[in-house]
Amino acid sequence: MYILNIYKHKFKMSFDSFYNKITIDYKNDNKYFEGYLKNCLFNGIGTLFYDNGNKFYEGYFVDGKMEGRGITYYCNGIKFYEGEYKNSNHEGKGICYYENGNKWYEGQYKNGKREGKGIYYTINGDKRYEGVYKDNKREGHGTEYYYDGSMYYIGQFIDNKKEYRTLFDIKGTQIYRGHFFRKFLQEISNLW
Repeated sequence: MYILNIYKHKFKMSFDSFYNKITIDYKNDNKYFEGYLKNCLFNGIGTLFYDNGNKFYEGYFVDGKMEGRGITYYCNGIKFYEGEYKNSNHEGKGICYYENGNKWYEGQYKNGKREGKGIYYTINGDKRYEGVYKDNKREGHGTEYYYDGSMYYIGQFIDNKKEYRTLFDIKGTQIYRGHFFRKFLQEISNLW
């Protein structure tokens, strides 16, 4: 066993020399990392832990960064994100969860941001938006839903704002079709 000082914390490290698998522990004897090292960096499959002993991340590492398929957890042990990583950011297809376990977002990521097709859900698990994202904002074609699941809006979004198409009432009746102007939207919202 070796004693290792990293980030002003004392860690204990043990090696399994046959497999090059290591375990690094916090001062309180809870695990910090369990997995494999290559050139003194996390590589291959491994698990990072919170200091309370719960998992923080389990999945693949390349040169010390989360890379490939992995799962991140809230500190209470509930799953936060499951999907692809690149350079320790969400990348590709993934699912984010609320702390109650319901889905929050399911779709594409790029550089840790929502990018491409995706679905946003309410904390109760109801679908609220389905469409295209760019740089974490709704951009392009999308559909918004009422809390009962019926359509509210189908159309284009620019910079996270509705721009053109069709608006429905809660019964599914079309109430407006055309361009959306900010003043018009304010007037409509005052009616509800």
